[in-house]
Amino acid sequence: MFLLQTQGHRKEINMKQETKKKLIILISIFIVLGIITIFISLLTKKSSTSKIKLLSDEEKYFSIKSTVNTNINNDNINYIITKILYKTYNNTDYCFINGYTLEYQEFGDVLYKDNVNFLMILKGNTYNIYTITTTDIEEYANKYNTYTELKDGKILDMINHSEKNKISSYISNFINLVNYNTKESYNYLKNKNDNIDKYKNLSSNIISYNKNGNTYIITDSNNNTFKIIEDSVMNYKIEL
Repeated sequence: MFLLQTQGHRKEINMKQETKKKLIILISIFIVLGIITIFISLLTKKSSTSKIKLLSDEEKYFSIKSTVNTNINNDNINYIITKILYKTYNNTDYCFINGYTLEYQEFGDVLYKDNVNFLMILKGNTYNIYTITTTDIEEYANKYNTYTELKDGKILDMINHSEKNKISSYISNFINLVNYNTKESYNYLKNKNDNIDKYKNLSSNIISYNKNGNTYIITDSNNNTFKIIEDSVMNYKIEL
């Protein structure tokens, strides 16, 4: 009788141990599956996110510029974009826009404000736009990882621009910087040792121009003849 009880007790212990082993194995499987799921999720997120790029699409650049000015909604303020960085996540472009504003007052000098930045979430021609505060747009773009979804988007202003209008905007940007941010204007010179004063007579009113590769030879309304060497949209050098 005692032997039967002992055997029964051992059998019960063995069953408990087997159940415990099965439970441990089952929990281990769930943990491994969880780790694999997280790993796949991270890989998917990484593969669907592009590295930061410099926007080189001219039509999109001028459309974004027009749209930002529309959102500022002030006829006395003109926003000039100097750089657009972007990265893509889930077929949505996250555009990091850097530029400056010129505010034309009724009385007094023009007010220049540097480092005015926006985030535009753009999917197709639909967008949301947000003002962002940063002194380094590239650092901000690199660190950005929240990927806010597009919500109740507006329609982007689609702008058809001519080549003449484009190079005229290049000259206007340079003249603005010569007048209001001289230090920055040197970054647009082909020869940074040039005397910036000789560029103060440039006009954005173009009389004629010729294009050879990525170089424009321009004559303006002040009879200046000079070159613009373009690498990409808003990325150029001037030589007089």
